[in-house]
Amino acid sequence: MSTFVYLLVFIAAGSTYAQKVPVTVYYESLCPDSIKFYTTQLYPTWNSSLKSFIDLHLVPYGKSNYTRTGDNYTFTCHHGEKECIGNRVQACALELIPKNDMDLKVKYINCLMSMSKSSGDVYPTKTCSDDVKLGVDLLDKIESCSTSNEGNEYLAALGNMTMHFQNPLVSVPTVVINNQLDDKDKEAARTDFKGVLCSLIKGGKPAECGKSGATGASYPAVLLITLLLAFTIRL
Repeated sequence: MSTFVYLLVFIAAGSTYAQKVPVTVYYESLCPDSIKFYTTQLYPTWNSSLKSFIDLHLVPYGKSNYTRTGDNYTFTCHHGEKECIGNRVQACALELIPKNDMDLKVKYINCLMSMSKSSGDVYPTKTCSDDVKLGVDLLDKIESCSTSNEGNEYLAALGNMTMHFQNPLVSVPTVVINNQLDDKDKEAARTDFKGVLCSLIKGGKPAECGKSGATGASYPAVLLITLLLAFTIRL
Protein backbone atom coordinates (compact mmCIF):
# COMPACT_ATOMS: atom_id res chain seq x y z
CA MET A 1 0.00 0.00 0.00
CA SER A 2 1.39 3.42 -0.94
CA THR A 3 2.10 6.19 1.52
CA PHE A 4 -0.68 8.22 -0.06
CA VAL A 5 -3.24 5.45 0.47
CA TYR A 6 -2.10 5.09 4.07
CA LEU A 7 -2.74 8.80 4.56
CA LEU A 8 -6.23 8.50 3.11
CA VAL A 9 -6.99 5.66 5.51
CA PHE A 10 -5.61 7.75 8.38
CA ILE A 11 -7.89 10.64 7.43
CA ALA A 12 -10.94 8.42 7.22
CA ALA A 13 -10.16 6.89 10.61
CA GLY A 14 -9.42 10.26 12.16
CA SER A 15 -12.83 11.58 11.17
CA THR A 16 -14.39 9.13 13.66
CA TYR A 17 -12.59 10.79 16.58
CA ALA A 18 -14.58 13.85 17.50
CA GLN A 19 -14.12 16.45 20.18
CA LYS A 20 -17.24 16.02 22.29
CA VAL A 21 -19.10 18.99 23.78
CA PRO A 22 -20.68 18.17 27.17
CA VAL A 23 -24.45 18.79 27.07
CA THR A 24 -26.77 18.25 30.05
CA VAL A 25 -30.51 18.72 29.68
CA TYR A 26 -32.69 19.16 32.77
CA TYR A 27 -36.28 18.60 31.64
CA GLU A 28 -39.69 17.05 32.39
CA SER A 29 -41.61 14.32 30.58
CA LEU A 30 -44.85 16.33 30.19
CA CYS A 31 -43.51 19.89 30.00
CA PRO A 32 -44.59 21.33 26.61
CA ASP A 33 -41.35 23.30 26.30
CA SER A 34 -39.30 20.19 27.16
CA ILE A 35 -41.16 18.13 24.56
CA LYS A 36 -40.70 20.82 21.93
CA PHE A 37 -36.98 21.17 22.63
CA TYR A 38 -36.33 17.44 22.70
CA THR A 39 -38.29 16.56 19.57
CA THR A 40 -37.49 19.58 17.39
CA GLN A 41 -33.99 20.58 18.52
CA LEU A 42 -32.12 17.93 20.50
CA TYR A 43 -33.22 14.80 18.65
CA PRO A 44 -32.80 16.11 15.07
CA THR A 45 -29.31 17.33 15.99
CA TRP A 46 -28.46 14.03 17.66
CA ASN A 47 -29.85 12.12 14.70
CA SER A 48 -27.18 13.57 12.40
CA SER A 49 -23.42 13.46 12.04
CA LEU A 50 -23.20 15.82 15.03
CA LYS A 51 -24.02 12.90 17.34
CA SER A 52 -20.31 12.10 17.62
CA PHE A 53 -19.65 15.64 18.91
CA ILE A 54 -22.13 15.46 21.82
CA ASP A 55 -21.43 14.07 25.29
CA LEU A 56 -25.08 13.96 26.30
CA HIS A 57 -26.61 13.67 29.78
CA LEU A 58 -30.40 13.58 30.22
CA VAL A 59 -32.03 14.46 33.55
CA PRO A 60 -35.84 13.99 33.47
CA TYR A 61 -36.79 15.55 36.80
CA GLY A 62 -37.21 19.30 36.35
CA LYS A 63 -39.20 21.15 39.00
CA SER A 64 -40.28 18.02 40.84
CA ASN A 65 -39.80 17.41 44.55
CA TYR A 66 -39.62 14.32 46.69
CA THR A 67 -39.61 13.24 50.30
CA ARG A 68 -38.30 9.97 51.70
CA THR A 69 -39.38 8.12 54.80
CA GLY A 70 -37.38 4.95 55.22
CA ASP A 71 -37.64 3.14 51.89
CA ASN A 72 -40.79 5.02 50.84
CA TYR A 73 -40.64 7.91 48.37
CA THR A 74 -43.30 10.51 47.67
CA PHE A 75 -42.93 12.61 44.51
CA THR A 76 -44.75 15.76 43.49
CA CYS A 77 -44.25 16.84 39.89
CA HIS A 78 -44.67 20.09 38.00
CA HIS A 79 -47.41 18.71 35.77
CA GLY A 80 -49.03 16.28 38.19
CA GLU A 81 -48.89 12.60 39.00
CA LYS A 82 -48.84 11.49 35.36
CA GLU A 83 -45.61 13.40 34.87
CA CYS A 84 -44.10 11.59 37.87
CA ILE A 85 -44.86 8.32 36.09
CA GLY A 86 -43.38 9.62 32.83
CA ASN A 87 -40.25 10.86 34.60
CA ARG A 88 -39.86 7.52 36.36
CA VAL A 89 -40.23 5.55 33.11
CA GLN A 90 -37.50 7.66 31.54
CA ALA A 91 -35.28 7.38 34.62
CA CYS A 92 -35.57 3.58 34.39
CA ALA A 93 -34.87 3.60 30.65
CA LEU A 94 -31.75 5.73 31.11
CA GLU A 95 -30.50 3.42 33.84
CA LEU A 96 -31.37 0.04 32.32
CA ILE A 97 -30.56 0.52 28.65
CA PRO A 98 -26.84 -0.37 28.35
CA LYS A 99 -24.61 2.58 29.19
CA ASN A 100 -22.70 2.25 25.92
CA ASP A 101 -25.89 2.58 23.86
CA MET A 102 -26.73 6.26 24.26
CA ASP A 103 -28.23 6.25 20.79
CA LEU A 104 -30.93 3.79 21.84
CA LYS A 105 -31.67 5.81 24.98
CA VAL A 106 -32.09 9.02 22.99
CA LYS A 107 -34.31 7.38 20.37
CA TYR A 108 -36.50 5.63 22.93
CA ILE A 109 -37.06 8.80 24.94
CA ASN A 110 -37.72 10.78 21.78
CA CYS A 111 -40.52 8.33 21.00
CA LEU A 112 -41.90 8.62 24.55
CA MET A 113 -41.86 12.43 24.33
CA SER A 114 -43.37 12.50 20.84
CA MET A 115 -46.14 10.06 21.73
CA SER A 116 -47.05 11.94 24.91
CA LYS A 117 -47.52 15.06 22.79
CA SER A 118 -49.47 13.50 19.94
CA SER A 119 -51.58 10.88 21.74
CA GLY A 120 -51.63 11.96 25.37
CA ASP A 121 -50.19 8.58 26.39
CA VAL A 122 -47.65 9.45 29.08
CA TYR A 123 -45.84 6.12 29.06
CA PRO A 124 -46.27 4.35 25.67
CA THR A 125 -43.50 1.93 26.61
CA LYS A 126 -44.66 -0.95 24.41
CA THR A 127 -45.31 1.17 21.30
CA CYS A 128 -41.94 2.89 21.59
CA SER A 129 -40.18 -0.38 22.33
CA ASP A 130 -41.48 -1.76 19.04
CA ASP A 131 -40.58 1.46 17.24
CA VAL A 132 -36.91 1.48 18.27
CA LYS A 133 -36.53 -2.32 18.58
CA LEU A 134 -35.80 -2.19 22.28
CA GLY A 135 -36.41 -5.89 22.87
CA VAL A 136 -38.93 -7.72 25.07
CA ASP A 137 -36.53 -8.42 27.95
CA LEU A 138 -35.42 -4.81 28.26
CA LEU A 139 -38.99 -3.54 27.95
CA ASP A 140 -40.10 -5.86 30.77
CA LYS A 141 -37.27 -4.59 32.98
CA ILE A 142 -38.17 -0.93 32.32
CA GLU A 143 -41.88 -1.47 32.98
CA SER A 144 -41.18 -3.41 36.17
CA CYS A 145 -38.72 -0.75 37.31
CA SER A 146 -41.16 2.11 36.68
CA THR A 147 -43.75 0.62 39.05
CA SER A 148 -41.34 -0.33 41.83
CA ASN A 149 -39.09 1.25 44.42
CA GLU A 150 -36.20 0.69 42.01
CA GLY A 151 -37.65 3.38 39.75
CA ASN A 152 -38.20 5.68 42.73
CA GLU A 153 -34.54 5.39 43.65
CA TYR A 154 -33.40 6.18 40.10
CA LEU A 155 -35.72 9.19 39.95
CA ALA A 156 -34.61 10.41 43.37
CA ALA A 157 -30.99 10.23 42.20
CA LEU A 158 -31.90 12.47 39.25
CA GLY A 159 -33.63 14.79 41.71
CA ASN A 160 -30.47 15.01 43.79
CA MET A 161 -28.48 15.76 40.66
CA THR A 162 -30.92 18.51 39.69
CA MET A 163 -30.96 20.09 43.14
CA HIS A 164 -27.17 19.96 43.32
CA PHE A 165 -27.07 21.88 40.05
CA GLN A 166 -29.75 24.45 40.93
CA ASN A 167 -32.26 24.45 43.77
CA PRO A 168 -34.92 25.25 42.85
CA LEU A 169 -34.52 24.77 39.10
CA VAL A 170 -35.46 28.10 37.51
CA SER A 171 -36.65 27.01 34.07
CA VAL A 172 -37.49 23.86 32.11
CA PRO A 173 -35.82 22.78 29.98
CA THR A 174 -32.46 24.02 31.16
CA VAL A 175 -29.69 23.26 28.68
CA VAL A 176 -26.17 23.32 30.10
CA ILE A 177 -23.38 23.27 27.53
CA ASN A 178 -19.67 22.84 28.31
CA ASN A 179 -20.62 22.35 31.98
CA GLN A 180 -21.47 26.04 32.30
CA LEU A 181 -24.88 27.63 32.67
CA ASP A 182 -24.75 30.40 30.08
CA ASP A 183 -28.09 32.21 29.91
CA LYS A 184 -27.45 33.31 26.34
CA ASP A 185 -26.60 29.80 25.13
CA LYS A 186 -29.44 28.29 27.17
CA GLU A 187 -32.04 30.49 25.50
CA ALA A 188 -30.51 30.23 22.03
CA ALA A 189 -30.37 26.44 22.29
CA ARG A 190 -34.14 26.25 22.61
CA THR A 191 -34.58 27.42 19.04
CA ASP A 192 -31.20 26.63 17.44
CA PHE A 193 -29.47 23.89 19.40
CA LYS A 194 -27.46 22.83 16.37
CA GLY A 195 -26.17 26.35 15.82
CA VAL A 196 -25.12 26.77 19.45
CA LEU A 197 -23.40 23.39 19.45
CA CYS A 198 -21.55 24.18 16.22
CA SER A 199 -20.38 27.52 17.58
CA LEU A 200 -18.74 25.73 20.51
CA ILE A 201 -16.94 23.02 18.58
CA LYS A 202 -13.29 24.01 18.47
CA GLY A 203 -11.16 23.67 15.38
CA GLY A 204 -12.61 22.61 12.05
CA LYS A 205 -16.37 22.24 12.04
CA PRO A 206 -18.13 19.04 10.94
CA ALA A 207 -19.91 19.30 7.59
CA GLU A 208 -23.31 19.28 9.32
CA CYS A 209 -22.55 22.68 10.84
CA GLY A 210 -22.71 24.28 7.40
CA LYS A 211 -26.40 23.38 7.27
CA SER A 212 -27.13 25.47 10.35
CA GLY A 213 -25.25 28.52 9.16
CA ALA A 214 -22.17 27.89 11.28
CA THR A 215 -18.84 28.67 9.67
CA GLY A 216 -15.85 26.41 9.25
CA ALA A 217 -15.17 23.56 6.91
CA SER A 218 -15.03 19.91 7.83
CA TYR A 219 -11.61 19.07 9.31
CA PRO A 220 -11.15 15.82 7.37
CA ALA A 221 -12.06 17.58 4.13
CA VAL A 222 -9.57 20.40 4.73
CA LEU A 223 -6.81 17.97 5.65
CA LEU A 224 -7.49 15.85 2.58
CA ILE A 225 -7.29 18.86 0.26
CA THR A 226 -4.06 20.02 1.90
CA LEU A 227 -2.43 16.61 1.51
CA LEU A 228 -3.58 16.27 -2.08
CA LEU A 229 -1.99 19.63 -2.90
CA ALA A 230 1.22 18.65 -1.13
CA PHE A 231 1.52 15.38 -3.01
CA THR A 232 0.68 17.10 -6.30
CA ILE A 233 3.51 19.57 -5.77
CA ARG A 234 5.96 16.78 -4.91
CA LEU A 235 4.97 14.83 -8.01
